[in-house]
Amino acid sequence: MFDYMGDDEIICKAIEKAIPKKPLTVFADSITPDGSIVGRTALVCPSCNSFLLERQNYCTKCGQVLDWKEIKGDY
Repeated sequence: MFDYMGDDEIICKAIEKAIPKKPLTVFADSITPDGSIVGRTALVCPSCNSFLLERQNYCTKCGQVLDWKEIKGDY
């Protein structure tokens, strides 16, 4: 027997993560929501705030699809 309680919430979260979101810019000498100190300007995931190491297509921590259109700079 399957338990369908909460499946709609799981489906909604999966759909939301499939919609591309622009990475957030974190500026040098600032503090991230998790308390990390940023030494230089960086980009973070808009969903989980983890650092993005390169122009990856999705966040390796939470799976959020990333939209790099119109983002300039070498991060």
